Order: sequence, then structure tokens, then C-alpha cells
Amino acid sequence: MGESGSHCCPPLNLQTLYNVRDLGGHNTLDAKTTRCGRFLRADAPVSLSRADQALLLSYPIRHIIDLRSQSEVDKQPNMLRNHPDVKYENIPLLGKDLEQDLIRLQKKNSHRGFELVDLYVHILDQSQSAIGKVLLSMAWTSSVAVLFHCTHGKDRTGIITALLLRLAGVDEEQVIEDYRISETRLDPWFSTFIADIPEADRRFFITPPRYMRQTLQHLAGQYGTVQDYLLRCGLTCPDQELLRKKLLDP
Repeated sequence: MGESGSHCCPPLNLQTLYNVRDLGGHNTLDAKTTRCGRFLRADAPVSLSRADQALLLSYPIRHIIDLRSQSEVDKQPNMLRNHPDVKYENIPLLGKDLEQDLIRLQKKNSHRGFELVDLYVHILDQSQSAIGKVLLSMAWTSSVAVLFHCTHGKDRTGIITALLLRLAGVDEEQVIEDYRISETRLDPWFSTFIADIPEADRRFFITPPRYMRQTLQHLAGQYGTVQDYLLRCGLTCPDQELLRKKLLDP
């Protein structure tokens, strides 16, 4: 199940999270390395064992940002949201009801077939305020380690991860690879129910490289650099520099 996805970071041998990994250990274009123990991406920690809770708290996770919609949070609350040592924030990247949002998006793109990349582009274009809140919270947090998650830890979490890594100076191919491996990480979980999913809907449970490549192409074509995009999201240059410093080894 979940463990660190980076060679320099301590392993996270969790048994009740599948798609959790540290953003540390990535080389940047200016010969730096992203820092371990600062930002962790994950699927939703809604069924944590006592042992896994202890492991996360010892990392030490002290700040959790939940990217899910209210409908998801109501059905499956984050198990650490009321922990006295953890700051929990729910900053949805979509609306209050995920299912209704996805239905609207599918209708909008019904003329050519809806894919997850359409969701990613929609988030980049329509959720800039929420993205800004997430990244500003990360930039200004006093916590040592921040865990951010959605439900499966691949789509909304993948967008935030891509923005963080690109801001740090990680090249696109590493960002795409970090996105791709979510499918492998999630396979033990998805394999328990995927046979019951209609064939036409199974495309929502994969992370092919082209989805993230097309997303990054959209970002560049529509907004320019990641720095330009984050300015639109409300992050000033000093905000971005503070976040970048947190992302990188000293």
C-alpha cells in the first residue's frame, strides 16, 4: 500500500492508505532537490488503523488540507479532523456536491466524450480561488508537515501536486510520472470493486500520462508559466517564493 514515492524520503509503510507519498526527492532544473517531510499527497484518510494514525502523527503531520466536496466529507469524514494536535481545513476544489458537478461537466462535454483531463482543465480554469487558498495555506503554515488529499488522491490532489512541483522547478516529465504511478498505487484497492464498474466508466480510475501532459499543456498555453498562473490564483511573488523555499532542501 502507501509508502514514500521518493528515494530519499523515509518510507511510509501504511496499511490503510494506498496512494500516499512524500513530494520530496525530486530533482529540479536548477540542480536542487525537493524537501522530504514537508508535503505529503494522499487518498482520503477515512479508514485509518491506530497504527497508521500514529505513523502519520509521528511524521509529523500537523496540518491536513482536505480538497473534497462537502458531500464527500459528510459521507466519509477525515479521521484526524478532530485530533487536538492537527489543524484540519476543508478547501473544496469543486462545488458542494461532487456527483452533481461531474454530471454537469459530462453534459457539457457530451459531444466528444468526457475524460478526466476535462475535469483537470475545469479545475485550473474555474477553481483558481480555491487553489489559491490551498497554496497560501501551505505557504504560511507553521506546521512541519502538511498532508493534502481528495478521495483517491489522484485527480484534485494530482493538480495541486503538479502546481507545487512545477513551482519548485521540477521538470514536466517527473510531474507526469508522479501522476502516473497513482494508478499502480491504487490498483490493490480498485481491484476489489472495478469489476462492478460499467466498462464505460472505468476510464475514471486510471492515470495515463497523457492526462497530465495535456493538463500542463493547457496551463502553459492559457496562462504561461506556473508563476503566472499562481498570480491569477492570488499568490503574490513573495507568497510564491515562500512556498518554493518550503518545497526545496536548504
